[in-house]
Amino acid sequence: MKIAFRVDANNEIGGGHLVRCLVLARSLAAGGADICFLTNNSLSAIDPVHSGFSVIRAEKPASPIAPMLTTAFPDTGADVLVIDHYEINEAEERAARAQTHFILSFDDMPTRRHDCDLLVDQNFGTDPAEYTALISPGSRVLAGSQFALLREEFGRSRAEALQHRVSGQSRGVFVCFGMSDQMGMTFDVLQALFSIGYNSPINIVIGSSSTKLDDIRAVADGDRRIALAIDPTEIAPIMSRSAVAIGGGGSMHWERCCLGLPAVCVVLAENQRRVSERLVRGGAIELASISEGDDLHTLACKVAALEGDDVRRNEMSRRAAATCDGMGAARIVDAISALTKLAPTRA
Repeated sequence: MKIAFRVDANNEIGGGHLVRCLVLARSLAAGGADICFLTNNSLSAIDPVHSGFSVIRAEKPASPIAPMLTTAFPDTGADVLVIDHYEINEAEERAARAQTHFILSFDDMPTRRHDCDLLVDQNFGTDPAEYTALISPGSRVLAGSQFALLREEFGRSRAEALQHRVSGQSRGVFVCFGMSDQMGMTFDVLQALFSIGYNSPINIVIGSSSTKLDDIRAVADGDRRIALAIDPTEIAPIMSRSAVAIGGGGSMHWERCCLGLPAVCVVLAENQRRVSERLVRGGAIELASISEGDDLHTLACKVAALEGDDVRRNEMSRRAAATCDGMGAARIVDAISALTKLAPTRA
C-alpha cells in the first residue's frame, strides 16, 4: 500500500502535526506500507528521513499537493493521502483525488469543509455529528481522544507511570511548551518558579531550535534542581518521574493524560482553548489563562499548590488517564485498513 503524508512543521506552527503523522506512519510502515512525506519542514530534529521515510520537499508551506504526489508515486499515485494541514482546503483535497484512492484529513475544530473519506479529530469530547455538514455523505469521522496519536513510548510507559503516581514515587514539575517554544514560555516559567522559592526537581524538555535555549542553559548550569533535556529521543520517562506539569495545549495534552500527569496548562493559541476548557470540565487539567489576568507568578503558585495536594493531584491523575490510553494509532490503522479493502491497491 502506497501512502503519502502532506504536513508541514516550522517554528511558527510547531512540530505537533508532523509528530502525530510520524506516529501514524510508523504504525502503517510496520504493516508493510510504502510511506512518503510531502513536507516543508524546518525542524531538523523531527525530519521524517530520521525515521527512514522518503521525503519530497515542498518549496513553501501549503504548497500544492498534486505535483508532489506525481513526484512521489509517478506511475501509480497513492492508495491513501493523509493531510494534516490547516491551510490546505477542500478544493485542494478534491484536486488530489485523481492521484489517490482515499483521503484521510486531520482537523482540530469543526469549522472547515473537507473532501475526504476519513476525518480524524483527536480532541476530547468531540462529537462526530459536529462534522456532518462539513464532509461528504458517506465519509467517516473518527472523533475523540481515543484516536490521539502518541509515540509508542507512551503506551509502553503508561502502566509504570500510573503506578508511580499511586505509590507517590513521582516528584517535581515537568516543563515543556513544545520543542520550538516560540513564545519563550519555558524560560519565563523557570523564572517564576524561582520567584516562589520552588525547591522540587524541575524537568525541562525543549528543542535545539528554541530561541531562548541559551538563556535556559545559563540558568540551568550549576542548579541541581534542573534537569535539562534538549531534543530527547524519548520524553515519557521524564514525564513519568514528574509529579505535575506546566505546559501548553495541543498534542501534549494527550501525552500528559496518557501517563496520568496532572497539569496546569496555558492556552497559547485560540484553537487550543476549546479542548483545554473541556479537559478542565472533565477534571483532567487546571487552566491558567495568562491573557485573562493570571500572571506567571500565579501560574507557579498553582503548580506548587497542586503538587502539595495529594488528594486533588491523584484525582486529577485518574481523570486525565481515563481520557487517553495511547492506542489511537492502532485504531486509525484499523480504520484505514477497513477503508482500503473497498478498492485495489495501486501496483
